[in-house]
Amino acid sequence: GEAGFNLEVADCEYSCSAVVNNFKPDYVIIDCLLGRKMSRQISHHLKEDPRIPNVKVVFAANREDFKRKCDREVFAQIARPHDIRDIQECISLVAEKN
Repeated sequence: GEAGFNLEVADCEYSCSAVVNNFKPDYVIIDCLLGRKMSRQISHHLKEDPRIPNVKVVFAANREDFKRKCDREVFAQIARPHDIRDIQECISLVAEKN
């Protein structure tokens, strides 16, 4: 795409799993509006999924929701609302540090 990467959107856990069958993402953004427990569960399932062994998880939330440390499974955090340029910048900045 124009941003230098391809983007797929899933609106639930089921469609996320279906997307991963054909689209092998390097990064997955989980919207934390799902709640802390569900966000962690999805993150864990994605990190354990043999179809995408090197996937990196990014949590999206309001800035004030980032008071707590992320799990080790989480690659980065991005503030909501965000657009494609914010996503690109977030991934570039964190990737440079790692």
